[in-house]
Amino acid sequence: MSDSGKAPAAFRPIRTERLLIRVFRLSDLPDVQEYAADPLVTRYLRWGPNREDQTFAFLRDAITRSRAPGSRSFDLAVVERSSGRVCGGIGIHGRTPERVEVGYVLARRVWRRGYATEAVRAVLPVAAGMGAREVFGLVLGANGASVGVLRRCGFEPVRDAAPYDAWRSGKCASAQVFRARVGRRLRPSRARAAPKRESAGGCPPGP
Repeated sequence: MSDSGKAPAAFRPIRTERLLIRVFRLSDLPDVQEYAADPLVTRYLRWGPNREDQTFAFLRDAITRSRAPGSRSFDLAVVERSSGRVCGGIGIHGRTPERVEVGYVLARRVWRRGYATEAVRAVLPVAAGMGAREVFGLVLGANGASVGVLRRCGFEPVRDAAPYDAWRSGKCASAQVFRARVGRRLRPSRARAAPKRESAGGCPPGP
């Protein structure tokens, strides 16, 4: 697969104040491997720590899916605009016609900057464009930083997690489920959010 850097057919880059969210490139491998091989980053995720060949295989698959016309499964690079480096990833995956899962991961060097909240807010319109009525995220119980991210983005905990069991498997079998309704203005949850010390998202697919 070429690494031309051209815009994908099915996903247009999103710019926020500090971030660029775009399709991965094969040349992103060194930056992605930095966080994918980090045990502290991956401790609350479905995957990792990764060997370099595993991360390379993930990048090839992510590029293919994210560039496919009509795709409902995207794993995207989160680029820090000030440095131009990939500092993490965010996934948006259609699980049913009306339900989309979001997951995210950030390199340790950019923790505590609010990037995860900024990235999640930026991709919520993508979920709406996929026809979703609900966006959900999975969080392992000990990952309070990720709970804070989702609450700041208007997600609320789900009382009955049984409808999500198909995606709560393996390491994430006991994950908490948070969801937000698409089509209404999302505001931070009224419940007290965790301190703003953002790290990795809860159980997103990834390298």
